[in-house]
Amino acid sequence: MTVTREKPIEREHWATIFAKKLIEEKEEPYNITAGATVSGPLHLGTLCEALYPQTIINCLKDYGKSANFYFILDDLDAFDSVPAGFENYKMEKDLGKPLRYVADPFLCHDSFALHLQEEVKEIFDIFEINAKIFGAFDLYSTGKFDKYVKIFHENFIEVRSILEITSDRQLEENWHFLMPICENCGKIATTSVINFDGETYEYICNKKLYVSGCGYKGKAEIKDHKYKIVWRLHWPSWMDLFNTSLEGAGVDHHTKGGSWYTAVEIFRRIFKKKEPIGVRYGWLFYKGKKFSKSLGVGVKISEILKIMPPEIIKYYLLRPDIQENKDFDPSGYKLLSIYEDYEYASQLEEKAKVEKLSRADQKKYLTYKLSGKRKWSARFVDFLLYYQIFKDWEKVGEKLNDKDGAAYLSKYIENWIKNNLHPEEYNFEISPRRPPRPEYVEKFAEKLREDMTDLDIHNLVYSTAQELGVNPQEIFRNIY
Repeated sequence: MTVTREKPIEREHWATIFAKKLIEEKEEPYNITAGATVSGPLHLGTLCEALYPQTIINCLKDYGKSANFYFILDDLDAFDSVPAGFENYKMEKDLGKPLRYVADPFLCHDSFALHLQEEVKEIFDIFEINAKIFGAFDLYSTGKFDKYVKIFHENFIEVRSILEITSDRQLEENWHFLMPICENCGKIATTSVINFDGETYEYICNKKLYVSGCGYKGKAEIKDHKYKIVWRLHWPSWMDLFNTSLEGAGVDHHTKGGSWYTAVEIFRRIFKKKEPIGVRYGWLFYKGKKFSKSLGVGVKISEILKIMPPEIIKYYLLRPDIQENKDFDPSGYKLLSIYEDYEYASQLEEKAKVEKLSRADQKKYLTYKLSGKRKWSARFVDFLLYYQIFKDWEKVGEKLNDKDGAAYLSKYIENWIKNNLHPEEYNFEISPRRPPRPEYVEKFAEKLREDMTDLDIHNLVYSTAQELGVNPQEIFRNIY
């Protein structure tokens, strides 16, 4: 998908800061990588893993630079729990297997991972995320990680030392960086390497975790590609594979003992290369709780898109500093305030032509440009109010002189109301009984404003009656 972009604004937004850092420290083409484990339907946290890098890519292209975005779906990660909402699909039989080996409960794809990968592509398209997607299964199956097995085997003692120092823990005596896939039961979580000569490895499937191994003893060769490398080595390996210039990750990876520190040392001491630029993402919460696909904490992206358009979601996620924690709550005035801030930011381009913007407004304006242009002209709150009155989007569009905006926002507002997420003050219905003189009600409603007091509304009845040349009691009778 090709997106036409305007010249960048020279303002301090985190995306432009990292774009400039890349230009100063790395060489073109700039390769940004990201990844996620596909263990359940996408939520906002997974979206951030792709949206943040894409935003930096957009800034680089605004500066006329060549940049690539590679997104790795880790479908070789073990299926460690049945995601919330899938309890009735009898998926327990596949626990411990690589996600690519887990049966699709919907029976429309060869595996659960491929089913979710299709969802990822659809969501990326909606949010204009132009990443080239790779599955870890495909990368390993085609031998892309074989060279790293050789490197880690030849430097085994130093690699082990790096992991112990950077993770601040002592590894088990029989620890190994290979995770074989059991030939008998298909599990990857329950296997251990017994012996490895650099080409052939022997293993046993006997670990007892959230699922137990089958007890099988097997032998395989690296060229069979039935293995995965442990995460702390798998991550720097893919960054080296894609010649990564920059990659971001959550707070947990960037705190003391986190896997980012392992990756840095692997680059410096094993690969003998300069590590990529690292970016730390803040936590993402849903009403105070950390997002989790397996625990069902949060809301699926597909559900959020029913109540919020993509540009509002992007504005919410891109507005704070990238390291700042965000608490998503799409209810009441919290969502209204996001719309209002976005609408305010959309007007700053005209304001900037006649006066200098404050630093805060400069940042809001750039966030708006990075999020996508506004597709409605009237205020969101007015659409919400008028819909409650008329329950007719064509009428709402006429009254607000914004038919396109009414058509665009209609589904979001209807779903917002349907899910009881709108403010209580806007939760009202007009009696379905048609008033004797509906034109009186319409005339009155046209002049209603959000900031009116009870006295203002009372006086509006009398001024409307005077304008129409009727008794105020007629206005009251038709309204009620």
